[in-house]
Amino acid sequence: EFGTGTVTVDGANSVFRTSTDFNLGGSSVGQAGTVTTTNGGRLHVGDAANQSGVFATNDMFVSDLNNPASDQGGFLRVSNGSTLTHAGNMLVANQANEFGQVRVDGSNSELIPTGLTVIGRFGSATLDVQNGGAVRTDIYVQSFDAGSNSTTNVTGASSLLDVTGNL
Repeated sequence: EFGTGTVTVDGANSVFRTSTDFNLGGSSVGQAGTVTTTNGGRLHVGDAANQSGVFATNDMFVSDLNNPASDQGGFLRVSNGSTLTHAGNMLVANQANEFGQVRVDGSNSELIPTGLTVIGRFGSATLDVQNGGAVRTDIYVQSFDAGSNSTTNVTGASSLLDVTGNL
């Protein structure tokens, strides 16, 4: 049996990195977690997000050179009542030939990037908000560049994509 946990990434040059997938919340209810980035702290998911030269202050990257369907990286999952709050921008599939997938799944599961959220800046990306999950952001952009390919799916009762600024 698993419990709950909290991770805080605080301060400039503080980075939480994984070169593969990141699953916040276990496989059953009650295995919730909380990740919060503040004061320039960053989260990087996938091998492309971890390459030097990509890092920018306050940005969270979900990008991989492998398609998420390969189970080799670039997949951020927030589930089972977990919360990920990021004080900055979230960029998914930031560059051409990169892939990224974000899934917020289940009641009380929340992803809250407080700045700009870009799903498919130049690459191929998917955002799934399902089964009562919620994404709350200030600005939301999908398929930023003509070469990008992205999809947003909001499905299930009480699922929410809440954009307080520009869409």
